[in-house]
Amino acid sequence: MTSFQKKYNAAPMYNAPAAYDAVYILKEAIEKAGTLDADALVPVIEKTDFVGPDARVRFTPPSHHMPHGCIIGPENTWVSFQWRDGKQVVYWPDGHEIHPALIEAGAPKGWDKVRFEGSGKYILPPWVVEYWKGKK
Repeated sequence: MTSFQKKYNAAPMYNAPAAYDAVYILKEAIEKAGTLDADALVPVIEKTDFVGPDARVRFTPPSHHMPHGCIIGPENTWVSFQWRDGKQVVYWPDGHEIHPALIEAGAPKGWDKVRFEGSGKYILPPWVVEYWKGKK
């Protein structure tokens, strides 16, 4: 059991690593810009290339059709995990390419080359299985 679990009697939420990364990205930007002024921070944050516990974080440029979006791809991998018996188990990326329709829509390919050691298959929580039993 982690110290967080002991203190709060619960597992951290899925977004805890992203929040951790965000704090350090902001810290790094403030140090580089030398100010707290938002207008000065934005161009620094746009150039972010940060590796933290959640992923490698980079952002799309202002000229992109989705400006300031997180770049997601095999070289900037976030993971999906679920808690099982008090442990995080990564279930994606799983070493399989994403669906061709997603690639046709513009998603990057190359996921078949990304698999984390110890990752497993997604398992439906027992309460979900129970809820859907017998339903059409």
